[in-house]
Amino acid sequence: MNISQKTILLAEDDENIRQDIALFLSYTDYEVMEASNGNEAYQLYQQHSIDLIITDIDMPYLDGLTLIERLRDVDTALPIIVISGYGDQEKLLRAIKLNLVEYILKPIKRNALNQAIENAFNTYNKPKNVDLGTEYAFNMESKTLYQNQTLCPLPPSQSLTLELLILHKNTIVSPEDIFFHIHNDYTAEYSSASVRNIIKRLRKILPKEMIESSYGQGYTLKI
Repeated sequence: MNISQKTILLAEDDENIRQDIALFLSYTDYEVMEASNGNEAYQLYQQHSIDLIITDIDMPYLDGLTLIERLRDVDTALPIIVISGYGDQEKLLRAIKLNLVEYILKPIKRNALNQAIENAFNTYNKPKNVDLGTEYAFNMESKTLYQNQTLCPLPPSQSLTLELLILHKNTIVSPEDIFFHIHNDYTAEYSSASVRNIIKRLRKILPKEMIESSYGQGYTLKI
């Protein structure tokens, strides 16, 4: 994948609508990840670096608005577009409060969707470089760490762990989330020891107090 390519997470339980939107987005050179319900969407968000979420409201297991509320607890900057077959005033008012790019009613017009996506990326572009509050900075595209503009080489496991902690900064991230963000494969055998070892090595590079441990819960990047 080209690191400049934007990744869109599409959550829609209607398979025909989801496939139609995904196909349209693929033509515009976005990488598209699909979820058929809110739970799947949240898991994909935790496992990957997502640039934009497009979600339906009514979905099984976890509805779209509850999904967005959960996302907003950990990420207030992520651009989100809601699509829905309802003109329900209550849902619309609830959605507006969640800092959305746009609320689009079905049937979806491709021009309207494309314009909403362009607005999202023009308004909500994530910073390329994240200042970690010290002499360190992390490039989110190349996943590289710099100290006073000097490259600090990291193996993939450490750079992916740091990426996830930055995406969920000041929030506890579980060891399981870290492990599967690195391996991106739920068939891999989970190892808490490997996660502890990665955190230990990162602490030798970063200020030790920057990564805080919460017993039995996980790790928090304090910036």
